[in-house]
Amino acid sequence: MEVKSISDAIHKLLISNQVYYADSIQPTIDFIQSSTIQLIDESGKLTHVLVKEILYAESVDGKSFFYTYDKVFTQIYGYEETLLLFKDYNFDTSHRNVVINLDLIKKFDSELLWVYFDDEVSDSSRKARMKYVYKSIVTKILGSKNDVNYIQKNSHKEIRPKILNYRIR
Repeated sequence: MEVKSISDAIHKLLISNQVYYADSIQPTIDFIQSSTIQLIDESGKLTHVLVKEILYAESVDGKSFFYTYDKVFTQIYGYEETLLLFKDYNFDTSHRNVVINLDLIKKFDSELLWVYFDDEVSDSSRKARMKYVYKSIVTKILGSKNDVNYIQKNSHKEIRPKILNYRIR
């Protein structure tokens, strides 16, 4: 039996174990399938990707790129179709044709308007643009301590001695 989808894989597993499932398991299979989307990997193969692993998606000229921590997937979706894919999840438009997973934001830059998906910010950090209107929302959600500007300002604070004001006579 060739496996073409998650439900086929579950069905094959159940049959191989001499177990036959009733229609009552179908809602579970539907839920599992709805938690994944089919995307094209780097080798051109269609694969299921967990929605919760997608950091952000960017639509360009009728094609969307889906970024996870370690891979980039594609699909022939425009921006509107990409928005529809994530309508039941905690994704939102962040900047023009970019949709971000709000649950995976770790840090943000309130001056340059970037959101970061890594615990530590560096040149190789995974990041996406955010709208200016999200600045206050992201600050409320993550707190100002996760603003890279706050971190930089407070990590390089110099301890200056008090200068006494002496008058020269």
